[in-house]
Amino acid sequence: MGAQQSRAAAIIRQAGAGSKRTGVYLRAAVSLAIIAGLVWWLSGGALLQAIAAIRPQTWLLVISGFILGHLLSAFKWRLLLGAVGVHIAGPDAVRAHGAGLFANLCLPSVVGGDVIRAALVMRRHQRYEQVALGSLADRVNDTFALMLMAAIAAMLVPAGTELATGTVLGAIALLLTGAVVTLLAVIAWSAAQWPDLPLWLGGFSFGGLIAVQAAASLHPARLVTVAPAVNYLHAGSVDTAGVDWLLIQGDADDVVPAAQVQAWVAGLAHPPVLTLLAGAGHFFHGRLNDLKSAVLENFESV
Repeated sequence: MGAQQSRAAAIIRQAGAGSKRTGVYLRAAVSLAIIAGLVWWLSGGALLQAIAAIRPQTWLLVISGFILGHLLSAFKWRLLLGAVGVHIAGPDAVRAHGAGLFANLCLPSVVGGDVIRAALVMRRHQRYEQVALGSLADRVNDTFALMLMAAIAAMLVPAGTELATGTVLGAIALLLTGAVVTLLAVIAWSAAQWPDLPLWLGGFSFGGLIAVQAAASLHPARLVTVAPAVNYLHAGSVDTAGVDWLLIQGDADDVVPAAQVQAWVAGLAHPPVLTLLAGAGHFFHGRLNDLKSAVLENFESV
């Protein structure tokens, strides 16, 4: 009787595995059929000629970048899971991430690759809350990264280009609010872990503006801001009394003009020590050593 039950269980497992394989093949087949239909509808000859015109080196670079990007995404997700106590091997993280990517890209699709990769880890580790938390943190991190990229792109749009200014500034304001809230949460956690250490804050461009906003409520021991983007959102007056604050600005900055930063600093009740680097642009190309020296000189003088 026991042998018969074991054989029955084995048959059921094989049937389940066969059903999963059928689902995978179905997704791949449907996706390939849709691609073939699009090629036929869009004049396959012209499409193939356009593809052939792309150099092999370009194909190699793009495909390599795609693979590397997703390997880094899997590694980032693995780090976040480890931070909440779920430790998985690198190959397992890549496999789970790949399964979620396949579910998102291949039809019939589900908008839930994150759910699938998390479910694969949950099934093996039985740490449901922790895996869900790590996956949520990964998605929030990606969302803020995309918003930051959009905000930086908006900053770099040439003057005179028509843009929905209100929409852009609204997105930037949302990014700033979310970033400040996230920073405050990180600082609260860090203070609980290392209560005896002083708080230092620093930031560049939008990060500088975020650090200034956070400093108004946290009053860190030291604050370093580099080219804070005060011209994209009204920074207003901030209460930084008693804060050792250094602000470094390039006078050739075409993204955050030095004149606007100086005007903002002049209106503060407790202004920072302002250091202007002659000829330096927003990203301090070729001037990073000068930037480092300016920070060290300020720290040594205190």
